Amino acid sequence: MSDKKKESGRSSKTGDIQQFKLISVTFKETALDSPSFRASANHLDNQVDNIEKWLDALNASVKRFPKFIKDIQTFTNAFLEHLVPAFLQDGLVDQEYTVEALKSSATELKRFWEATVRAHTVNPYIIEEANAAISPAIKRYRELRAKFESSQAKYDKYLSVYLSSSKTKDPRMIMEDAAQLFKVRKEYLHDSLEMVLHHFQLGNLLDRMLVKLVVSIWKRKKASYEETFADTFVKQWKKINRIKNWSDSHTVMAEKLSEDLRLARAQVEQSTIQSYTPSSNVDDYRVAQINSRSLMEIDETSIEKHGYLFMKTSTSRSTRPVWVRRWAFIKNGVFGSLMLSPSETFVQESDKLGVLLCKVSYAFNEDRRYCFELKTVDTTVIFQTETLWELKSWFKVFENEKTRILNENDADDQFNVASGRYPPLVEEFACTVNTSSDRLLTNTTIVGNSGQIITSSDLSSYINRNEKYFQEYVYYQIPQIRPPFVTETTKSSIIAYSLAAATSIPTALTANVWGSVNWGLYYLHDTLSSKIGDIDQTDYSEGIPSNAEHTESGIIYPKDYPDELVPLDIQMRALFESAVEPGEFCLLSFRCLWSPNSKQELSGRCFATRNHVYFYIHTLGFVSLFKTVMCNFVSVECTEQASYDVLKLYSINNVIKMKLFLDAGNLVKQKLMYLISNKAKKNPEQNEALIRGLLSIERNLQNCETNSLKDRDDTQYPLIPSFKLNDKQTKLKLDFSDESTLYSEHVYNTPPRALFHALLGDNSNTLHILHFLSPQHFIRKPWFKTQQGSLRRDYVVPVSFKGYNMGNVFMKQNIVDSVEDEYYNIVYDMSTFSFKFIFECTFTLQYRIVVANISGKRSKVFFYAKVNILKPLASTICMPIEIVCNHLFYYQAKCLDIRLTESVKEIGLHGKVIKAIYLFGKLSEAKSERPEMNPDACVKINTFTIRVILFKSAFYIVSFILTGINIAGKAMYNFLKSIRMNYVLILLLSLSMIVNLLLVGRSTKNYWIVKRVEKLSRQHILAKPLMLSRALYLKDIEEYVSSSRQLPVNSSSKCFESFKNSSFIMNFNQNVFWEDEYIDEKSREIAKNLRKSYMEMGISRHELLVKLRMLKDAEQELGMAEWKNWLMSEHQKCDYLTSNVISNPNLTDVSPNDSLGTGIQTLLDYCVSCSSELNSYNLL
Repeated sequence: MSDKKKESGRSSKTGDIQQFKLISVTFKETALDSPSFRASANHLDNQVDNIEKWLDALNASVKRFPKFIKDIQTFTNAFLEHLVPAFLQDGLVDQEYTVEALKSSATELKRFWEATVRAHTVNPYIIEEANAAISPAIKRYRELRAKFESSQAKYDKYLSVYLSSSKTKDPRMIMEDAAQLFKVRKEYLHDSLEMVLHHFQLGNLLDRMLVKLVVSIWKRKKASYEETFADTFVKQWKKINRIKNWSDSHTVMAEKLSEDLRLARAQVEQSTIQSYTPSSNVDDYRVAQINSRSLMEIDETSIEKHGYLFMKTSTSRSTRPVWVRRWAFIKNGVFGSLMLSPSETFVQESDKLGVLLCKVSYAFNEDRRYCFELKTVDTTVIFQTETLWELKSWFKVFENEKTRILNENDADDQFNVASGRYPPLVEEFACTVNTSSDRLLTNTTIVGNSGQIITSSDLSSYINRNEKYFQEYVYYQIPQIRPPFVTETTKSSIIAYSLAAATSIPTALTANVWGSVNWGLYYLHDTLSSKIGDIDQTDYSEGIPSNAEHTESGIIYPKDYPDELVPLDIQMRALFESAVEPGEFCLLSFRCLWSPNSKQELSGRCFATRNHVYFYIHTLGFVSLFKTVMCNFVSVECTEQASYDVLKLYSINNVIKMKLFLDAGNLVKQKLMYLISNKAKKNPEQNEALIRGLLSIERNLQNCETNSLKDRDDTQYPLIPSFKLNDKQTKLKLDFSDESTLYSEHVYNTPPRALFHALLGDNSNTLHILHFLSPQHFIRKPWFKTQQGSLRRDYVVPVSFKGYNMGNVFMKQNIVDSVEDEYYNIVYDMSTFSFKFIFECTFTLQYRIVVANISGKRSKVFFYAKVNILKPLASTICMPIEIVCNHLFYYQAKCLDIRLTESVKEIGLHGKVIKAIYLFGKLSEAKSERPEMNPDACVKINTFTIRVILFKSAFYIVSFILTGINIAGKAMYNFLKSIRMNYVLILLLSLSMIVNLLLVGRSTKNYWIVKRVEKLSRQHILAKPLMLSRALYLKDIEEYVSSSRQLPVNSSSKCFESFKNSSFIMNFNQNVFWEDEYIDEKSREIAKNLRKSYMEMGISRHELLVKLRMLKDAEQELGMAEWKNWLMSEHQKCDYLTSNVISNPNLTDVSPNDSLGTGIQTLLDYCVSCSSELNSYNLL
């Protein structure tokens, strides 16, 4: 299948909102020539016929309308004349009241009828103008349709003839037939895409002209309607005017996407032609070489496949076999097929067979080429592919899917699915084609392996049982969306989702809504898997309460679920299928034009549930599904305009801009804010409570009981606990100068609650800067409520510096006072610090952070701190500590300001509180009060801290000395100046310059010495280490093994003699009686553990000995190899001497008693010895 797509939107930091993929679903299905495409093309042809007849009938009715109006007007005048006859004025009836009542009624009725007649008078020119624009487009469609039908019939004929060729036909002729078929297929593809492209143009033209027709009628009757139906007209005219604005925006949007549409069409056509190009290798058309092994010789790793197969079957009219075309698929462990209905206007399905039930083999007995047999326990069907590559691909995918299911670890459910047989989901969509194989493969009731009965749902009987409910709430409200594909049964398919469970396996329901597969889910799952961290981990099973009611649709909805949302929920499930999480229901839905960037607008619909937001986009055949968690959004803004409402959804990183034409933007905004705020709560509400809240918002807005809802923002929904102040306290205290020292005071452009979460949220590390030393890790702990009503948490943090343990810091955080989004008083205590250097100083640190609200939703933050000396008598000697801590507090105040400023920038300008909660976390609260931890943890300040203090002290001493020298120098200068000793000053200046030059030279020399030492040290540290290795041989091991293992104890003592008799180490082959040897349980357990360790050491020693024996054998083999190699070398030397030296005629007369003869004989004996050794090893 072709996977061409168009990406739209702009990427963001996380890529979760603005980036999505537009899929040209119609072009894809057209290129595949799928059953969905053929059914949709035939159904839309019927629709064009009906629209043409409707326009003709409408035109004829308008032309006959004046005659009907004239007849009504004549009847009305006659009635009004008879209402006040002249004889009533002759005295029997009261003239002042009764006759006056009749006259008044006649006058008003005449005026009313005249206004009604004027309102219903339609100018035929309006209809004629619409017909003049639509008729040429329909005529052009007729031409394209005729061409398409001709190409389709020709292609079907050529394909049937090509596949019916016998296996004995010459492969070269088959290759020529394939080339001819390819030409016909290209023509058919081109005509199909042309017709589909014209479908889009014709649909846009009809939308534009029909909206224009309605607007023209309303404009011409505006005066009449305003005069007679003032209230109703204003509401309806606003609606019609907004639809006109939608039509204008949709026209502009279509013009901008027209170029993309043409490019997508060309791309799909080109890629399809390339994929269907026949092979030019004649061997690919030879069937004699096909066997079970060659069928697996293909590089195919896919576990899913879709495509056409020809199925061998027969009909009741003839016993001759016929071959019918079926769309087959393998997906998620099952094999199934889709086919056109007998009317060829919708898609049906057969049973789905588990791949583990299917045995696939090559059908070598068939006369046709590329056939294979699919066999189950009770079914055998013959299928044919178009090419050899397709045949191999089907075989390989079957094998890959079986292997995947059998090899998966957690595949129980998948194994069960792949081992069963399943009927069509809905009985109305089961195959009704009357052939033997179709009847064999289609059942509405199946008995499973475990005996359970699986039946198809009966949609017709279900609707009949609940006819009243469906007529009122469901049937005429579906579809409220534009599905990706439209067939004759698209409406019934969508309604069937109220009965059938969602599945990722293609079904007839999917085929009549989406096509051969749900294309949107393919790319939606890709998006979700790439950002799995965004998936909400809420337990969705809580979304279905135990007291849920069963409504007249087939889904169990929560209590008080609005009937108006039922059809929208069903349509959401039809579009998103298995992507809809369990326990989720559509709580809000609205139509929109989505603007992913400044150049594009895309038509679609949004569905909001408790945990997710689902977007469905469909524009000119480009379709996309988008799903994101509700937690991604932080705020919603709505701007009402005369033409449309602008809705802006702010996420953590970007914004979605939408235009709403028919849905009330303010109502949508408030409902979305309610759902967003619910997710930000500590304990989010479930579906039932959310439904009641949404209905309350709608009622309040409709009744206009309060104006506060119009300005409602995110601060109306409590997100953290509120703590009341003590009754005695009447003011919010900001000045704590009597208790601590104020080190900073800053204003931030964000609400206090947002800063509160930035400081103390579960994910915040802002207050880490208040740690006196760097902690090894930060412990996140929940808060607990004290008896006074404040929140508090205690924890101990280990502290170290450069790997040295400094002890533990006991920390206590306490939210003393809190008024929600107004005032927060936070006290941060740190445990004892002990400084000991000649003298000892013990102290604690306390911080106080006060966050207060000021005008304009801004906050002012006060940072207080102080040092508590635990021993008052040591306050004087602890003064250096106070000086150091004083500078530390200033530094921490500066760092806190920097971090809060960065946090404010990160929070942004929209949805500040909710975004702060998402970024920095909520405040986790423990259910029970925690006992106060022991605050005796103490950090002993080591040499490093002493160095810091000494450096600070030395700094102040040097500063004091330099200040004194400066004062003395100035006094001396003034004195010398007063006595005018110029020469003395010049001499002193010269001496000073010389001394300075000497000092500078010495300092420079020392600097470069240190620089070189530093460079050498760095090179030594960064240099690659020299790796040493040691070889260990068998002789060394024997020495280690043979070494004695005497215990270093007095072996002659009686105590040790008794130990030797009972020791399990020295008596390892004897049983140990633990109760007799050890008196207490603790010693007995220790002895058992020692024996266990001893046994483990023995096992390890055995494993090592096995490895050593293997190494010994390998070493012996090496020795033998060396010996044999050396023997071969010696043997070659002997051969050379024998053939070239000893056989020399000059040496034949040599006497054996000579030294030369003796040497030759010795050499010959040596060579004989080498030969015998070689013969013993069979080396020759």
